[in-house]
Formats: sequence, structure tokens, C-alpha cells
Amino acid sequence: MKKAFFILLFLSAYLPALFSQSQNDSIFSEKVFLGHKYYTKAGDLTQKQVHEIVSSDWNTEKQLNWAEFDDICSNAFCFVGGFTIGYTIGSAIISGTFQKPYYYVCAFGVGCIVMGGVFSKLSDN
Repeated sequence: MKKAFFILLFLSAYLPALFSQSQNDSIFSEKVFLGHKYYTKAGDLTQKQVHEIVSSDWNTEKQLNWAEFDDICSNAFCFVGGFTIGYTIGSAIISGTFQKPYYYVCAFGVGCIVMGGVFSKLSDN
């Protein structure tokens, strides 16, 4: 009876360690152009594979979805901001003058880039 008790005690202490995620199974994230790259020690992961892995944990999946949303917003704001600043500089070069309405468009572009930076930082967290 004691032998069976110790075997059950040993198994109950050892089994959670078998099914837990080890350091080798951890998912790492790296910022790349227009998004993030996910990988493990075994190799690269696609976005779909990452969602399948974290689908069992509701909180982690929620954080991943918000990070994706923040990344999309960051890219959109930075694209619009870069386009408006480039447009105003190009228009000023072509016309030869930097008129007052260009200040407002350029300020709008800078504001968009700042908002894109905020969303980018949120996405990284």
C-alpha cells in the first residue's frame, strides 16, 4: 500500500512537469518590416500556428489579437503620415514655395507618425 501511495505521489508531482511548456518550447517574437516574426528554438512559426498554440489560453489569445490590431494601426498611421509629409515636401519642391496650407498637411503627417509610434510601442508590449 505504501509503495502504491509513493508511486501515485511521485506521478502526481512529475506529470505536470511533463506537460508544462519548457524553455525550448517558448515562443519568441522579433519585430520585422510590417509586422512581427514568431519563432521557437525548433524553427519559425506562421501567424496561424501561433494562434493554434495560444488558443487554449484565452488571455494570451486576447493579448495577441490586440497586438495584431495595434500593429495594423501603427502601419496605417505611419503610411498616411509618411505620405502626407512626402506629398508636402514634393509639392514644395515642384512649386518652389512652401505655402501656409502645407504647414497644416505636414503637421497632420507628423501627428500621424507620432500616433503610429504609439501604436507600435503598444504592439511591442
